[in-house]
Amino acid sequence: AVGLAMRRGEPGAGRSLAIGLGAGAVVWLPPFVDQLRRDPGNVRMLVDHFTGEPDEPRIAFGTAVRVFFRHLDAFALVPDLVTEPDAFVYRSGLPGGLGLGGVVVFAVWCVAAVWAWRHGGRALRSLHTVLAVVLAVQFVSISRIFGKVWYYLTLWAWLHLVLVLVAIAWTGCAVLAARDRPVPLARLRSPLAGATLAVTVVSVATAFVVQPPDRQLSDGLRAVVPDVTAALDDGIGSAAGPDARYLVFWQDAWFIGTQGYGLVNELERRGYTVGVHDTWRVPVTHHRVIRDFDAEIHLVTGMFIDEWRERDGFVEVADVDVRTAEERARFDELRAGVLDELRALGRDDLVPVVDENLFGASLDPDLPRGVVDDLSEMIELGLPVAVFIAPPGSSF
Repeated sequence: AVGLAMRRGEPGAGRSLAIGLGAGAVVWLPPFVDQLRRDPGNVRMLVDHFTGEPDEPRIAFGTAVRVFFRHLDAFALVPDLVTEPDAFVYRSGLPGGLGLGGVVVFAVWCVAAVWAWRHGGRALRSLHTVLAVVLAVQFVSISRIFGKVWYYLTLWAWLHLVLVLVAIAWTGCAVLAARDRPVPLARLRSPLAGATLAVTVVSVATAFVVQPPDRQLSDGLRAVVPDVTAALDDGIGSAAGPDARYLVFWQDAWFIGTQGYGLVNELERRGYTVGVHDTWRVPVTHHRVIRDFDAEIHLVTGMFIDEWRERDGFVEVADVDVRTAEERARFDELRAGVLDELRALGRDDLVPVVDENLFGASLDPDLPRGVVDDLSEMIELGLPVAVFIAPPGSSF
């Protein structure tokens, strides 16, 4: 759009292009610096990903279409913003859904884009042009997903929905202004003010009732951190005080180490020198990998807690189960039902996995929907958490 404006000699087009290129260069500077420092770097890995063939088959074309339109479905998203504490994660992670509301939004945007190109101003045409490119890239990106469509692979797409809605609203205002008998701005002020007030009231009211996402994970971590920091400060077990260096390690039967990452963040935020084993160098980043340390901090969940209690030199400094008695009973009920169902299905291979890697068990693509739903509810209910202090070299 900027290039077309430059060819037409429109004022300010060159400046807009320079600002856009400059902003892009700043945003992409870290990946290029990484590319120069590491092999393979981020840029090389991106090129390999988008030009090579994945180990797993890409999602079907029909699935890509459904995922694309589901992320344009404003009609389904708005109620979720009120009822779901993690609305974007929830809607991105849905296993099915046709996204018919997204088809409607996309069709309205197409009509708005056509009108803008015929009758709109340069800014409005530029916005629709950029959106056309963005949506095309969005579909290509979604179509190249392989394996499971994880929610975090498409979270970014919701920003595009916001831009689409802004473009539609802007075009609607331009249509009203271009009529033979244009609608006076004064007549629009009351409806716009009313809509703004309604959105504000709903947003404020929602803030009082919506819970933080993954509360069961954050509550458990919040409960153990004070005991862990007190143990480090007091030199419990192998701990060497607040100024020592600590390796954080985890054995998670629940949610693939989520609380372990959180523990690293919380201890680092409180000023402790902590790091991880090279195993987790990618998610935690290379600079947090440490090889020389004074003691180890082990976060353990579920069935692994009793095993860690039997290890020589391991001192337990925190132990919490934030579930209510009813939630623990419900978890046990679901677990018994899942194990019976797995045995009936001839999936004895998954029976131990339920206790060793609950989240991993829920990902098996061959399980019936009912079993997956029960496993998902178990994940929501959670497991007990314990933290141990151990001598250096205990992990491996």
